[in-house]
Amino acid sequence: MRGKGRGYLCWLMVKLPTWKGTMGVKGLQTYMENYCPEACYRVSIKDLIETYRRETDREPVIVVDGSSCLRHLYGDLEWIQGGQLKEYVNICVSFVKAFESVGARLVFYFDGATIERKRPTWIERRVRSSIRECDEEIAEYALRNRCFAILGQDTDYIIFEGAHYYLSIMRLDLRTMTTLNYNRWALARYLGIQPYQLPLLASLVGNDVVPADDLRSVAGYVRTQPSGPAMFQALPAVAHTVFYDERRARQLESSIRSYHVDVHASSSHHVTSTSHWDMVLTKACELHVQCEIPNLLWSIMAGLPYEQSTGMEDFRIADLPPSAYSDAGAAPTYLRSSDP
Repeated sequence: MRGKGRGYLCWLMVKLPTWKGTMGVKGLQTYMENYCPEACYRVSIKDLIETYRRETDREPVIVVDGSSCLRHLYGDLEWIQGGQLKEYVNICVSFVKAFESVGARLVFYFDGATIERKRPTWIERRVRSSIRECDEEIAEYALRNRCFAILGQDTDYIIFEGAHYYLSIMRLDLRTMTTLNYNRWALARYLGIQPYQLPLLASLVGNDVVPADDLRSVAGYVRTQPSGPAMFQALPAVAHTVFYDERRARQLESSIRSYHVDVHASSSHHVTSTSHWDMVLTKACELHVQCEIPNLLWSIMAGLPYEQSTGMEDFRIADLPPSAYSDAGAAPTYLRSSDP
């Protein structure tokens, strides 16, 4: 595969999917598909792009939630003896070509990084690894760059202020280039609330206390709440009414603030001193975001938990921890050496 597709292909080949369920606000996707057709409807990506170009005179950029998309692209392929990588590559090639054929430029975001260093087209920063919550960074990138769409399967994108469209990878048909679009503005209108009230709504229904199928009743309650700083002052009362526990107001505030998109946020490690280790971490973070080092390395150095879906052990070596070892504490002492 030549040109732009080759760079994408190299990345897709090494980023095997991690198996997690649909992320986001529990029950919201099902509710919209079953009860809110004006906010969840099938669209032609080609038609949307043509309209977008005509109205904005801008290049249509689609920010791809790589981790969720690759999970669906791998589909029902087998994992026996390392997986059906040849078939997987063919699917990835078709995926990239399909979007290029309708004039879209893809920007991939992943939770992890690749060890592949030969990235002929990635200089244009079309592939990035997150250092915070991936969906937050995707929403920030989409809003900051006024992107055409986000492609993924995470209902948090309905709550975030981000791109013009949130397109479903689960419902994507590459033959017709059609999929479902989830419209946050239409959802807010249907529920009788303002888009800025969606984070409070999501924070209330995204738990085991409030059933998702009672969304309109919850929306009626949200509609009565103040906006701006006054909303946060009212959270103890909200927590008491909904959860019978005012102490959960802090959880509500944290959840609401997590949906705030900061277009000035930086995907970098903030240096707190000029120590050798901080300078090493700053450089490691830069390489991580640019996909120049494995995600595992950054996680260990930053003292973060990490995941491994596949690993090989050499039991002849007794002085190394097993590959499945996970440590959320500080980086090992030998990594903090002050030697250059």
